[in-house]
Amino acid sequence: MALFTKSEGFRRVPWFSLTEWHQAYKNIYSNNTAEQTEGYKTLLIWKARMPKLPVGVECTLSLIQVCLRDREWVPKINSGEMPMYYENDLCLMYSTTIMRFLNQISNIGHTKQTSLFQIAKQLRIPEWIVNLRHDAAHSHELPAIGLLRMAANMLLTWLHDEYWAAEGQAFEEQFTKESEINETEDVESQTLIDLVELWMAIGLYIEAGYTSVSDLPDNHLQDTLNELMIQVKKLQDVSSDLCSKISTFLSRKNITFDKKQILINFLINSVVFLPTSESSKLFTQYSNFVDDCTADAQLPLSMIKFWQDFIHMLHEKKMLELLTLKLLEFINSLNEDNHRRLHAALWINSIAQGLIKLKIGQRNAQTLEHSYDEKNKRMTPKLMKRKLREKIHNENPELDNALCFNVTEDIPAMFMDVNFVRDIAFNPNDLTIKFLGPLLDLITPRMEMKNKQSLLQLVRIYTMNNIINNDNKAKDDTIHTINDVVDIGNGQLSKDNCHENEEQDQMVELADTKIRNNSWELPSSNYDWNICAFGVLPWQIDSIELLHSTDISPRLRCPDAITNIVPGYVDSKHLSSSSKVNWEKVLRKKQRTKRKKQKGDGDVMMNRAMEIVKRKKM
Repeated sequence: MALFTKSEGFRRVPWFSLTEWHQAYKNIYSNNTAEQTEGYKTLLIWKARMPKLPVGVECTLSLIQVCLRDREWVPKINSGEMPMYYENDLCLMYSTTIMRFLNQISNIGHTKQTSLFQIAKQLRIPEWIVNLRHDAAHSHELPAIGLLRMAANMLLTWLHDEYWAAEGQAFEEQFTKESEINETEDVESQTLIDLVELWMAIGLYIEAGYTSVSDLPDNHLQDTLNELMIQVKKLQDVSSDLCSKISTFLSRKNITFDKKQILINFLINSVVFLPTSESSKLFTQYSNFVDDCTADAQLPLSMIKFWQDFIHMLHEKKMLELLTLKLLEFINSLNEDNHRRLHAALWINSIAQGLIKLKIGQRNAQTLEHSYDEKNKRMTPKLMKRKLREKIHNENPELDNALCFNVTEDIPAMFMDVNFVRDIAFNPNDLTIKFLGPLLDLITPRMEMKNKQSLLQLVRIYTMNNIINNDNKAKDDTIHTINDVVDIGNGQLSKDNCHENEEQDQMVELADTKIRNNSWELPSSNYDWNICAFGVLPWQIDSIELLHSTDISPRLRCPDAITNIVPGYVDSKHLSSSSKVNWEKVLRKKQRTKRKKQKGDGDVMMNRAMEIVKRKKM
């Protein structure tokens, strides 16, 4: 167990998968020359990837190398193809390998100022092997080849028990632990998603005109609310209670998975949050909403009211930044549905307007508190809220329908970061103009109005969103270059010769299809790049199907006579831990257990609510 490093975090290893590690393990202890040679080559690849190998792998590499060389040379020495003195070279190779082995394991743990004999005794290495090392280092003659072969085989057996089998056992324990954690995380994450789906289903029924739990057409939903100990009768109260449960769930500290990431991903994939053209009918007067290309397009008021409490809860849980980043990522993905991309852009616009409203409210709140303090009057939170609403309505009526946030909450730092908004402005797309304006109003230091309008106009031109108000103005679709400007200055440009100049432009070939290297070939136009395994060599297929057997059972047994010892062949009876690792369990791909659908599952109830709302809106 001491030959592999345990760590709470990550550790660098030379193998790219457990399959590769296990295949090397099988080959090294197969007692078959061809397979051991393959295992030796794999260890050499590991050495090239990471020169500082784990001690167990390093020692195995040295031992299997000299054993393979022994089996290659001895038949040639016996037949006279190689000189007899090559046997002395083998003795020297064995001696060096054994010396390096003992030196390397002596550095394991706290072994300073401890004799090699004591270290070997603690590690259960025979004393005669230590004597063999001393003879090789200090004697006038090298030990006999037979003793060296026996020592090499014993050390290979020791490495199997103390490194390979122990490492495999550690892999199995870690895999079991991760499986248990993942199963727990699956249940917890599904619980969170179910709560959100229930909240959405209740909200949809409220949108359809239902007011009490008893009026709900879904009996399963009523049973689920009873199981959650929700005894209130009004649907509005049920919605608030569910939102509170979601908030409590997000505040739990004993949850290991990234609950925030799971929740935001669910929102992005939900057709209630980012509706398609079909699901647009869920909200009042939403069927009249079209893909408006104007910069002042807004989400319908009914949709903002539907999500108001939920967005407010996300702000309290410091999740507004993550939601905005996910929305930006969704907008920049041109493969997504354009209708949903538009709504993602409008959501960023609504969030930014809500934060502007919060910024104004915080500034006005300080003024109101100061004025009441001077009059020695007490300002209650309810009175403060009413006064702020009136003041914002009088001074900024365009923010009446914006999202509302608690004035005691801070504006997320990301929205005030000029670098964040600069990156958006420098990389605009067709929807950037719909939310860039409110974002510019949030940055610190404040941007001058003239500069803001110039930047917005530049983005409109860049994204071809520039709207010409004068319908009688002649439209010129010709794209001009800097050369045209020079020609205009010289009086040489005219509409008659523009097209002639374009036809005379010569095409410059920047590349061709000539193949200059036989090792490469051009892919076909319809090549499926998803099947291209980048980073995997042709012979490295990480598949459990390759592992037909998980037993390390040597085919040949080590002869008893010292003169007939086969170097590198170890007796299977001496491999004490070979059958303790369940490799089938360790290496198989994780099979997630399908979660049984209960009668009151949130997604089923939410879909049913969506259908009912659609029918009512038609």
